[in-house]
Amino acid sequence: MKYGTLLFILILASCGPQNGEPAKSEPAGIIPATQDLSFNEEQLAARNLKIVQPDNFNFGNYVRVNGYIDVPPEGRASVSAFYGGYVKRLELIPGQTIKKGEILMSLENPEYLEMQQEYLSTLDQMTYLSDDYERQKTLMDENITSKKSFLKAESEYLNARARLEALRQKLTMLGISVSDVTSGKFTPVVHLRSPISGHITEVQAVIGQYLPPAQPAVSIVNSDHIHLELQVFEKDLTNISIGQPIRMRLPSAGDTTTYHASVYLVGKNISGDNRIALVHAHLNNESDEEKLTPGMYIEADILISEEIKPSLPAQAIRRSGDQAYILASDDEKWPKTFRRMEIRIGKETDSHTEILSELEPNLWVLTGTI
Repeated sequence: MKYGTLLFILILASCGPQNGEPAKSEPAGIIPATQDLSFNEEQLAARNLKIVQPDNFNFGNYVRVNGYIDVPPEGRASVSAFYGGYVKRLELIPGQTIKKGEILMSLENPEYLEMQQEYLSTLDQMTYLSDDYERQKTLMDENITSKKSFLKAESEYLNARARLEALRQKLTMLGISVSDVTSGKFTPVVHLRSPISGHITEVQAVIGQYLPPAQPAVSIVNSDHIHLELQVFEKDLTNISIGQPIRMRLPSAGDTTTYHASVYLVGKNISGDNRIALVHAHLNNESDEEKLTPGMYIEADILISEEIKPSLPAQAIRRSGDQAYILASDDEKWPKTFRRMEIRIGKETDSHTEILSELEPNLWVLTGTI
């Protein structure tokens, strides 16, 4: 029995590697040329694989630039008080959505009451001064009164009218109803309202604080119409023109999505030690604006010349040493059988690879990690 066991061990040893060399194996992820793969639709989905067909891609010359997401000037608002007051009500947090005309905070100040009292007092004076002015005018026309008396009455009347109008404008700016004041309804509280719709980006006030006039209290941004501000070096500026296509990415967010835009305006001012001009661009797809936030850092490629070439997605290209190949099928129905097909490749980008070999248009190519 032990002779049989010894003979079996010797046979196994003779089948193993010779001269101490390790047995050779196929590199991981490489499918041998003789091995075919067959998948139905459910199997592809389960393995997170996709199939594509050869298509044309623009491998033109691009200018690589950096920039940021921004909004037009009318999309930003810094809210402050026209007249100082103590913050009485404040229920805002950064990121909160706000609508135009909505109350941001309430301010309280006894001076608001004094202003309303002054308006009502001036309004009452206007009745007397207006009557006196008209009386002096009549007497002047009949040469009964002196010109000096008429001019005095006219001056007092005009000054009071100007003061009344100024007070009316101040109350209106504060949001206080002039009609309420006229009827004797005074209020020590005024409200700061949002001049635009958008979201709160900064709150610089707290309850109980005295808010001086013109001090920024709330910052608001409306991102409904965002755009790209691209920083282009002086040496590249002559190659940039309105309408050129742009590919844009968000490197800091780890987002691999490519967004598409077009040059809208080319800046004429070159500034800074780096000799940079700003290029203004708009996104082609408005729905993309919902995914972007003002201030985001971006990388972009501006197309300055076109070069359309046959291509496949970069994930469809597989390599074995220096040789590139694809897994392709010409089956019209499912399941599809994919065979290894060696190809020659040319230019490469992050998303596409130029195919120099001639491929059949009805070819289906497997993409993704096997």
